[in-house]
Amino acid sequence: MTHEVHNKAAKPKPRRPGGESNDRLDALTRAQIELTERMNTLTRDIATIGVRFDQMAVVTNEQLRTSAEQIKTLVEQVAAMASAQMRTDEQMRLLVGDARPGLKSEGADAELPDSPKVPEITAWLRLSENTIYGWAREGRIPCKKAGRSYIFNKAALIEWARNAPQ
Repeated sequence: MTHEVHNKAAKPKPRRPGGESNDRLDALTRAQIELTERMNTLTRDIATIGVRFDQMAVVTNEQLRTSAEQIKTLVEQVAAMASAQMRTDEQMRLLVGDARPGLKSEGADAELPDSPKVPEITAWLRLSENTIYGWAREGRIPCKKAGRSYIFNKAALIEWARNAPQ
């Protein structure tokens, strides 16, 4: 008697019709359905973000319009104030009798010594000492520096004052 050994692993399993391939198909279909649901969710999220962005753009445009109107109003106010200041300056010049701002009348040149000091210049120009010192440091007024002091020349100051831009 001969013994036949049956090797179960060696024998292929009989396939049920559509069995294993149906399982794969079902898994792929489920994955496709999940992906479609995710895509629909993302599409809704994108649409929501788009609506929110549009709403923000409307608010931003309104804010820009409001800001532009406020800026325009401020510019108009500054222009009006500058115009009023110019009228005031002109009235002051007429009262003082000199077209140069702050400068005393022409007869005041005689009061200025040949080498004036800062207090004399401040009285002549009707400016503060801080302004004179600042202008001297910046080179806006003719002078020479000697150590910690400034030396001024009457003729140079008169020429500078007459030619100073208004």
